Amino acid sequence: LCVLVVALPAVVTCLRAKPLQPRGQAVPKSGSLASTSPGQALRSTDCVFAGDTCNPIEALQQREWRNKVHQGSIHGFPGEDRVIYKANITDITDANYAERVYIDLGSRNYESSIGDWFMSRYPESWKFKVMAFDPESVYDDTYREHPEVELFHHAVWTENATLPWFRSHVDASKRPGNSTRSAIDFAEFLRKRVKKEDFVVVKMDIEGAEYDVIPHLLRQNVSSLIDEMFVEAHTDINSMFKGPKAAGHRRPDALKLIQSLRDAGVYAHEWA
Repeated sequence: LCVLVVALPAVVTCLRAKPLQPRGQAVPKSGSLASTSPGQALRSTDCVFAGDTCNPIEALQQREWRNKVHQGSIHGFPGEDRVIYKANITDITDANYAERVYIDLGSRNYESSIGDWFMSRYPESWKFKVMAFDPESVYDDTYREHPEVELFHHAVWTENATLPWFRSHVDASKRPGNSTRSAIDFAEFLRKRVKKEDFVVVKMDIEGAEYDVIPHLLRQNVSSLIDEMFVEAHTDINSMFKGPKAAGHRRPDALKLIQSLRDAGVYAHEWA
């Protein structure tokens, strides 16, 4: 166990990660359990290890938080003020990383998550090369004034393939019809386009396919290419659309998925 000084007393669990360039507050590996004052609820904060240094990351919320409020109109996190960006505890300057890369999986229109979220909230976002994936072309006009964004019209998957397509972003009925879309092997894409020397941030909102793609990344040993990840883990009760990939998944499945990334050393957060 580790001790972490935060606004409230914290229980700290520690995860192994690839070495970071620590900056700001961090705690040694050795320590003891923090206590709470009488009547105060215990709040847990997780850690990602950088060598023997425990770098803080917000704890995942065990209870479902989007049942009634999530209607596809919010982008952010549960208790967003608690989120600890890795860039705030890591020196991501050119001296430590060759390039800074942001990859948006399920980007929709430019303002949806690139403009309104990443560019406006992530530390030093203007220094990142931006790549965006969305199989739909209906959003192309929103990128015309942003030639700096490399836009891919592919679904993200575990292999290069042509997949049946449910137009979940633009058609809530999700009738399959005869529509198909090209899909890429995201593990292969990462190997080709980024290096371990880069600082890579990924946002993943792929309508339930995360339950296939994330285990694929872990099996292919490419998770080490990702420094930080923001995942919308869909379930059959919290998703805007109830597609076949989200069916049957509950809150424990979502937590297990994100925790699997943290256990592999990825600085992974929940995103909505």
